[in-house]
Amino acid sequence: MLQDIFIGKVKKDFIKAIKRLNEEHSSESIQIRLKFGYVEEKPIHYAICHEWNLIKESTYKEIMDVKLDLMGQEGMMTPPLYEAMKKFCIELCDRDIPNFSAFLFLHGGDIAVAIYNGSNCVKMSRIEDLFA
Repeated sequence: MLQDIFIGKVKKDFIKAIKRLNEEHSSESIQIRLKFGYVEEKPIHYAICHEWNLIKESTYKEIMDVKLDLMGQEGMMTPPLYEAMKKFCIELCDRDIPNFSAFLFLHGGDIAVAIYNGSNCVKMSRIEDLFA
């Protein structure tokens, strides 16, 4: 039950963010890339991509278009996102942390995830599968 609420919140927030970024970049092909960070204070690195190519490095707040995270959403989202990324990195990328990337993108009005090991897409799925 709680996981369903969390997944619904993640989907809603990232759909809203990607739609806004699509408008800002006059595109329908914007993705949000997630990579592992190397410091404890920033376990996930965010980037905005167009057709899988980097536009710019970003932050959770910038992607969500908030100045101050008064609700502490980033703190609530980071641990489950990080654990899901770690699970897929172990299963699909032989723990190759530097080459692991997860791209979030719109697919039929929903959020999909493409898991990459370097430049090879190793899995595409719905965002719900990321947290299964």
